[in-house]
Amino acid sequence: MRTPQRIFCTLLLLFIFGATTPGYAEQTQAPATPPTENAATAPTPAQQKSLRVQVRVQHGSNSTASLANLPVLLQAARARGPFEPTAPAPEMELTAITNENGVAIFENVPESLITRGLRIHAIVHYGGISFVSNPITPSASSVIDLKVYEKGHDPSGIAISNLRTIVEPWEDYMIFTQFWTLTVNGPNAIDVSLLSDPKFERGLPLALPTKAQGIHVSGAGEANVINSIVFWQGVLVPGQAVTLQVRFSMSVKSSEFVYEQTMDYPANNIEVIAPLQTQYAKVPRLDGLEMVAPGFDVSAGAGLGGLRSDMEFLTATGKKVEAGQSYKFALRGLPFGQPPGPWIALALGLAAAIFVFIYARHEHKRMQSPAAIREAIVALAEEKDLLMDELTLLETAYRDGDLEEESYEISSLHLRERIALILKKIHDLEAAVA
Repeated sequence: MRTPQRIFCTLLLLFIFGATTPGYAEQTQAPATPPTENAATAPTPAQQKSLRVQVRVQHGSNSTASLANLPVLLQAARARGPFEPTAPAPEMELTAITNENGVAIFENVPESLITRGLRIHAIVHYGGISFVSNPITPSASSVIDLKVYEKGHDPSGIAISNLRTIVEPWEDYMIFTQFWTLTVNGPNAIDVSLLSDPKFERGLPLALPTKAQGIHVSGAGEANVINSIVFWQGVLVPGQAVTLQVRFSMSVKSSEFVYEQTMDYPANNIEVIAPLQTQYAKVPRLDGLEMVAPGFDVSAGAGLGGLRSDMEFLTATGKKVEAGQSYKFALRGLPFGQPPGPWIALALGLAAAIFVFIYARHEHKRMQSPAAIREAIVALAEEKDLLMDELTLLETAYRDGDLEEESYEISSLHLRERIALILKKIHDLEAAVA
């Protein structure tokens, strides 16, 4: 009996203990919850990495004005292409304020900017002008130097650091795509709209050839086209180039085309590029194209000028032009020939001239015979009589007051000259048959 009693007592104690111990049943019966996938893969704060970027705002001139408390914008964007007139849209923007030393510090910049191949640049607004730094590749501790300038009003420092012209044929036109890189030399930034010279009343004038058609402008600032002149309005900052894209066309009718353009500002380098592959369906390739460019270094080959390596080009580079001077180049072997109409007209005209020449020689020989000369004398005598009758009527009208003196003098002089010439001709012909 002792053994059953002991088992019974043991079970009773276990039951009482399990009922009175909080959470015991739940701990022994509830299964463990497995971790979710998101919880296993989500990075912890310690795993997240970031960059630290400093933007040092400095004066580009001799100004001593404070650069503290300036809002600085940090942007990240892809690299700008060589033929993009405008900067790519930013994919990230952060804002910070400069301290008493003109330094703005950006913490927690995403490290993913490096792996995505983006570049960063800073923008600050100072003295009514926005200044943009050069883009750099981000690193663990990046430093961006950004210079600001005071406003200037002297346009003498405006220059074209580079002018690239791409020339392509299209049906009866030459299509031109120009990339103007504007700069300013000097200690101050220039807002073109604030220049007092009447020359800049509508903006910075960029003159194109007078025969330019369909002019279209894109890029920084604003542009207005009047006739063949592009008037650009914007801000030029020392050390910061401004790129404009100007597209236009010019009519061409022959296989040789000469282009000339006068520069209003000094140009440090002018480039001309002619692709040998075209979008012209009738002539997809220009195998016979030649370029003549005085003062340029002319080359031919694939991938020249930083262009596509799978295309061939004719290039002319290295030309430097002062303000008021012009540059010129010629293209030969273009797929534009004279239409057949003018040549047909020329051939018909030549045939007609030959016929008239032969007929005139025949008539000249015939008129040398005595019979023909006597016929000519009779005809001239009849014409002389008609002119004498006309002169008599003219004198009668003048005496009767029906004709003014000035009109009478002019008409009678003309008739008398005609009569004198006929009399001389009759005299010469009579002498020939005598």
